[in-house]
Amino acid sequence: MRHRILGQQALATQGVRLVSCLCRRTRWHNVAWLFVAPTWACRSAGSDASAVAQPSFARGDEVVVEARAAEFFGGRVLSVSKGQLRVERAGRTEASTVSVGDVYRVGTPMGASAKAGSVAICRTPGGWLGCKIEQVEGDALNVTLLDGAAARIGRQALLLPSPVTELNLKRAFSKASRSNEFFAAAERAGVPAVTAGYRPSGHAHVIAHRAAGWFSGVVQEARDDGSYVAFAPDNVREWVPLTELAPEPPASVVPGRGDFALIRPASPAEPWRVMRFLGPAERAFKVAGVDGEVRIVAARDLMPLVPPP
Repeated sequence: MRHRILGQQALATQGVRLVSCLCRRTRWHNVAWLFVAPTWACRSAGSDASAVAQPSFARGDEVVVEARAAEFFGGRVLSVSKGQLRVERAGRTEASTVSVGDVYRVGTPMGASAKAGSVAICRTPGGWLGCKIEQVEGDALNVTLLDGAAARIGRQALLLPSPVTELNLKRAFSKASRSNEFFAAAERAGVPAVTAGYRPSGHAHVIAHRAAGWFSGVVQEARDDGSYVAFAPDNVREWVPLTELAPEPPASVVPGRGDFALIRPASPAEPWRVMRFLGPAERAFKVAGVDGEVRIVAARDLMPLVPPP
């Protein structure tokens, strides 16, 4: 007995070291286990029988899979193996092998967690999307989808995200908000800078506005109110009004810091990219896109945007 008491006193004297180990996430648990021992280390999930149990699934279950951060697809379980599921995507014949930790069972209720300001996974006519709950009215909820659309859905059409998915969704909404603000400001910035009285001539290289943005083209036939322009890669011929035509740069004006500009794409078949002007560089300009990436471009590749006349 004396030896046992001395051993306990020695342990107390040395102190108890708590090692906080973040165990492998599941949709139901994201638990920091505290181990009391001088030298214990984390073990991977499934390495012993005491690991957190994974939810059970069966063939035929309707599920939602988080394929990538904040990106989801629905489907049905084809088979179950240790820690993995074979899931057939809804509306397709292809199947994917996924980790159980990335899967939600459809029908799990949101319950009291469906509160204004929280994020969730919403069933929409086009599939499952991340959503933010704006207002709760009984069993009906007004939500904003990750693609920016507003929707009104029932509580049964929502899934409660795990802590990891919740973080993914919040980051995705933050990124989408910055992107929306960027392009809204660019839209307000205006149109390519054009000198008064500009009218392109035949075979002139121009920037022309189309449904998907501003594209490089070559004037095939010029008229007073517009031109027929050929576009890469197939020389598609389209009529473009004069108000939606601009000469290719270099432009006669230089944007100010913070102003927006169009940047020449790598391929003429792609639209000119909208970027924010940061300032001059050595015989060039410094710009940044919606992702914040900074680029150096030549004057011939930058067209300032100015308020329309």
